[in-house]
Amino acid sequence: MTPGNPAVLEKQRRPASSPVAMWNRIAERLRNISPWCWQTTIFLLSFAILVSRRPDALFRPEFFIEDGPIFYAQAYNAGLLHPLFWTYSGYLHTFPRLVADLAQFFPLIYAPLLFNLVALTLQILPVQMLPSARLAAIGSLPVRLLLAGLYLSLPNSSEVHVNLAGAHWRLAILAFLVMVAAPPESKGAKVFDFCAVLMCGLTGPLAIMLTPVAFLSWRKSRERWKLILTSTLAACAGIQGSLILIAGRADRLKEPLGATLGLLLEILANHVFMAVLMGRNVLFHGHPIGAFVMTILGIATLLYGAVRGPQQLRLFILFACLVLTCSLASPMVPWAVVSGIPPGPHIPGWQLLALGGEQRYWFISMLAFVATLVWLLKPTSPPVLHLFAILCFVCMPIALVRDWRCWPRVDLHFAEYAEKFEQAPRGTVLVIPINPPGWSMRLLKH
Repeated sequence: MTPGNPAVLEKQRRPASSPVAMWNRIAERLRNISPWCWQTTIFLLSFAILVSRRPDALFRPEFFIEDGPIFYAQAYNAGLLHPLFWTYSGYLHTFPRLVADLAQFFPLIYAPLLFNLVALTLQILPVQMLPSARLAAIGSLPVRLLLAGLYLSLPNSSEVHVNLAGAHWRLAILAFLVMVAAPPESKGAKVFDFCAVLMCGLTGPLAIMLTPVAFLSWRKSRERWKLILTSTLAACAGIQGSLILIAGRADRLKEPLGATLGLLLEILANHVFMAVLMGRNVLFHGHPIGAFVMTILGIATLLYGAVRGPQQLRLFILFACLVLTCSLASPMVPWAVVSGIPPGPHIPGWQLLALGGEQRYWFISMLAFVATLVWLLKPTSPPVLHLFAILCFVCMPIALVRDWRCWPRVDLHFAEYAEKFEQAPRGTVLVIPINPPGWSMRLLKH
């Protein structure tokens, strides 16, 4: 009797209904789905998930913060393309200003819906990229689908959910994925990559932090296409950095930071690490020992990922650290600039951050922490960190349930104001209240 093939014998010994066999069959069927069907399904599922988190984005759309008084109102009052090179907070916001220009071709009543649809699409684009074979180096298809699901359902992120004013945070994630992906083969994909990097570079300041990450990615691969993208991003970062130095003093509010070690531990523990497990919280407010322990565990997790993780994870952790450092060094708390709220005494910056304000600053850091936890689920991880990652995923449903529904916008009856504006004679000035309450935008009918 001749000995059998070990692989065949193992396959024969394994029950046909085992979880591994079932998953292999599912994965094989997923691979056989046509790319267009696959991408369409992902988009529709992602769209449904995001809308379920804030249904009013579609069914009762209203402008939110800078979307109204800065982007739409300036495009309407000053004319198409004129505000495109105007700075706000010290830098360019090219992408939302282009959307505001597009909105001028539609009646005012449809403008918030257009803004929200564009914001939803932008929010989904990283999810469209993750299952691509270009990002296979990140992990297996199930791992990338898990990352996509966690990105869509990330707790403690209401501020940047379906919000065009926060487009630069979503563009930064998209540009990062483009930079670490394998080079595209089609011209259409190259156009997409270039546009994603260009829009990221000319929208917000995050290109400054992303440029060194892009350079390290190119240095590792030495690919010509990545060099082109890195050079484009570096040029945009130079433009944004120069504008911040020139216009930043006039555009940005200067609030006292009030920075202390205790507040730093509280911010990191509550809003970066515990937020992944419990959602928005102030659990360690006034409890420095608990904040210290949680921060040490979180930082140790990120450090291990930064040292031993795959290149893409190491670069993402570096990017998150750069963004978080710059955010803490110069947070923007603009309650009086365009909102019309009377100036008065303000809470020092870090005290406001410790109470949970300005969620956008933790968005990328939380994603880096989540991505590291996913990577640590592999059995070869150190036992302590592997157990910590498992415990985090056991607790994570608490955060997902608590923070699933994002803050609903207050009904300020935008449709009534839009109708009133459409019927107003030329030269009429109308002040329209927008969210959050206290903000408004001023339109001069022409």
